[in-house]
Amino acid sequence: MNPASSVSQNQVHAQWLQGLLAIAWADGSLQAQEEHLLQNLIPELDAQATKPLTPPDLAYLAADPTQARYFLRTAVAVALADGIYSPKEEEVLRQFCIALGEDPALLKQLRREVTGLGPNPLQRAKNWLDHVDVRQDRLARLLCSLIPGQ
Repeated sequence: MNPASSVSQNQVHAQWLQGLLAIAWADGSLQAQEEHLLQNLIPELDAQATKPLTPPDLAYLAADPTQARYFLRTAVAVALADGIYSPKEEEVLRQFCIALGEDPALLKQLRREVTGLGPNPLQRAKNWLDHVDVRQDRLARLLCSLIPGQ
């Protein structure tokens, strides 16, 4: 039985966000910019009281490589939210890569994409967004917080 099939979509989103919280807390403190980004993603989240998940807790996402990469891309954005990509955040991200069955070298590419330094970093996001059927408030908030205003 696929572990992901026993987890509801709401549980996946909640665990996804708890995984992002693990990135934000990786350097020992939750910076205001990181907390703001997480609050935009899920307003009811108490970032100070919610327990972050560990990389093995999200290993079931490896069954869907697209979902795993979206998680990693968002996790890199959280790591960069305060303008500092710390070695501790890098280590937690590396652990998430391994747990999700991705090569940790992917982090370098994702950092370039998130910071806009990669080759046409928005094209992939545009292609994905063109096919997303947004029916959940959390997903809508996530997308709105990640898409810069013009």
